[in-house]
Amino acid sequence: MELSYGLAEFMYLVVVRGLPVDMASYIYQSVHAEVLKTDAHISFAPTHSMVSDISGHLIALEQNVADMDAGWKKEVAALKEVLKGVATSAELFPLTQRVVLIEEHLRRVREVLKLTSDNDGDDF
Repeated sequence: MELSYGLAEFMYLVVVRGLPVDMASYIYQSVHAEVLKTDAHISFAPTHSMVSDISGHLIALEQNVADMDAGWKKEVAALKEVLKGVATSAELFPLTQRVVLIEEHLRRVREVLKLTSDNDGDDF
C-alpha cells in the first residue's frame, strides 16, 4: 500500500490525536485527490507533447529563417554588384557625352588657333 499525504494525515488525526473522522468525507477527499492527480497527468501529457512538438517546429522554423536570411544576404550582395555596374554605366554615359563635347570644343579651339596662327603667318 502506498502511503500518500492524505492517508498519513488521516492516520495522524485518528491514531495520534484521537479525533473522530468522518469516513465518507475522508473517502471523498481521497478519491477527489486521486482524480485530480489523474486529471493532472492526463492534461499535462498532451501539454508536454504539444510543447515538444511546438519546440521542434520552432527550431525547424528558426533554421529555415536563418537559411533564408543567408540566401537573401547573398541575393542582396549580388544585386548590389549589378546595381553598382548599372550605376557605373549610367554615370559613364553622361561623362562620355561630356568628353565628346569637350573634344568638339577643343577641335574648334584648335581650328580657331590654327586659323589665327595661319593669319598671323600671312601678316608677316
